[in-house]
Amino acid sequence: MGSYKVLAVSLTSLVAVTSLLQLVTSQDATTPQHGQDPLVCSPPADNPGTKLPNLPDSFSVRVEANLLAKKKTTTLHEYFNYDANMAAVHQIDNGVEGYYFYMYNSNQFLTVTPDGHGGDMCFKQDLSKNENREMFGLKKTNATSDRIYSTYGALHFRDGIHQEYLGNATVRGIPCNYWRSCQYWPEMDATSTVLWYFADTTKWQTISDYSAPVRAHVTGKRWTNASYSYNYEHIYEFYDFQPDITGQDRHFEVPRNTYCFSETNTKPIPAMPPAYSFNAEMLDINTKSISFVREEYDNKTKLMLYDYRDAPTANSAFGTRLVRQIHDFNTGVAYIIDVLRQSCTTQLISKTSFDDISVDPNNVRLRNPNEFLDLNHNYAYQGVRNIRGIDCDGWATVRMDWPVTGGTASKPATTWTWYFATTEWMKMMGFRDNLIMPVMLEIFTDDTTTPIHKQMSLYEYNAEEPNLLKYDLSACYQATDSKNYAFLVPGRFRDIVSGNLKQFKLFVIMSIQAVIQVSPLRIAHLDVQEAGSNVLVTFDLLDKAPYKGDVANPTVEITLQQAYTALDNAVNTGNMPILTAVYPKSVLVNAKPAGPQYQVGTSSSQTSSSSSSSSSGFGGGAMGGIAIGMLVLGALLGFVVMFLVYRMKGGTFSGGMGMQRFDNDKEEVAKSSD
Repeated sequence: MGSYKVLAVSLTSLVAVTSLLQLVTSQDATTPQHGQDPLVCSPPADNPGTKLPNLPDSFSVRVEANLLAKKKTTTLHEYFNYDANMAAVHQIDNGVEGYYFYMYNSNQFLTVTPDGHGGDMCFKQDLSKNENREMFGLKKTNATSDRIYSTYGALHFRDGIHQEYLGNATVRGIPCNYWRSCQYWPEMDATSTVLWYFADTTKWQTISDYSAPVRAHVTGKRWTNASYSYNYEHIYEFYDFQPDITGQDRHFEVPRNTYCFSETNTKPIPAMPPAYSFNAEMLDINTKSISFVREEYDNKTKLMLYDYRDAPTANSAFGTRLVRQIHDFNTGVAYIIDVLRQSCTTQLISKTSFDDISVDPNNVRLRNPNEFLDLNHNYAYQGVRNIRGIDCDGWATVRMDWPVTGGTASKPATTWTWYFATTEWMKMMGFRDNLIMPVMLEIFTDDTTTPIHKQMSLYEYNAEEPNLLKYDLSACYQATDSKNYAFLVPGRFRDIVSGNLKQFKLFVIMSIQAVIQVSPLRIAHLDVQEAGSNVLVTFDLLDKAPYKGDVANPTVEITLQQAYTALDNAVNTGNMPILTAVYPKSVLVNAKPAGPQYQVGTSSSQTSSSSSSSSSGFGGGAMGGIAIGMLVLGALLGFVVMFLVYRMKGGTFSGGMGMQRFDNDKEEVAKSSD
């Protein structure tokens, strides 16, 4: 990663020419000030003569700095944007490149230098306390924020400085107007005579039409302590003056995959919501491979879903068919489904290592919302970068624990950088709620023995509960391990479903879950049909998980027969309330038995009785369950509406990648048994 000694040398080099006027490190605050030295110069009467140059609020310019006393030349490329409140410098000094970033809005001064291994190292400091602030100036505006100087203030020209017009001169063959000023800089206890040369646009066509700076000649004396001073002379040559650069210019961005070390973090990484989903594109730049995955995370229900396709070269038992993995952290069982062939295998969750963390040698738990995206490390804010046309805040960390290879071999230092859309960009795009949107994760190491460069780009991010209708485990159970059930919901189909079929199905699932206390994973093949003046609801009730999984306190599940009996009793006694119609006009109606003609694949002892539903109200047990279920249903309403709007707009979900996470190199996918 390079050493701090290299960094310190580069900082000193920059300070040596930190602006047209900055010379060396700032004066010690305890050293007495000598004040302006009249033997060097005295401020002239303000006599600008001809019209002073008009300069833009943003520019870039190349500078050749010649330090005559030191017999030394260094070059800089400066980038300045007053409106964006930032500046940057690219310096080459003694054959060594350095990048310096002045982020006034976040009060950061970033130094990026070579790390000696083909990469870069970065160090972040407090801009308001750093001597390099004089490069472009720092103006206090209130107690919490600072501003960069204006263009004239940054060049120490105009803006209250008396200028004496000296006439015309030719510099490098360019006709110029030039001015003299006498300036004192208390930070360095230095007095300087400054000659500024600007192109005369009445005689010379510049590339920008502005009266571009051509040369600055600085001579003077500086006191380093109470008794020692020295004289200096610097000549700065300006080239390629370009106006009107934007705050999105790439030169204001720290080189990608660079981690900026800092004693303090100026902006914490976002906290993820309890449930979210996204499509991801996984790109391995070194191997030139690409894959895709759909991921749905829900810390409330403790369920995870992945949709993906293995690469043709993976030699997978699934081929390139769509694979769906559903991880139930309530029971500790993972279900791997071949969607096309409807075959399924099960295994312990710990064998996947995609979404779990070990809590002891035998058990795992679901990662929390930030752990799932590996945000639980020491990330430091890196500034703003444009990713896929989206303005993003970036956070980076360096990890020594990845990739997980299972061996004892040392691992390279990898830089992990997460990009989230800025709040300003999201508001500008019309977002009002959930102003957290991850955009991309990038992982990089320049280690030559194990080069790594991966990108995970996130699309169709949604911070709502996932769609439980997709969590169908019927392929994982034999016919003898399920029972079909049907009931009727009073009311006309068009009235109580109201065109929102998926929403109605979700309400049915949540009601069944609340009343008989079973996992929504045990409700499969849910179907809704019109049946005269009623709505017919049919579904398969599945058995409990096939075995005890690897979570510390698995949910104690009732058997299939117990669940069926509880469901049948609730329906027959009028204790199965279903939320119907569309919010806010939703009402609870009581399901009633459907009768034997609607029951499929059940014995006579399993058939619902023909007793009519009661309208006298709900029993205490049902109301307790419904109280819990309705809390979930209330939160579900918003999700369903957003989901339906999205689908009506033509949204689709694509399949994804071979199952691997960036935080684990192992690809342990269960083999399908067709």
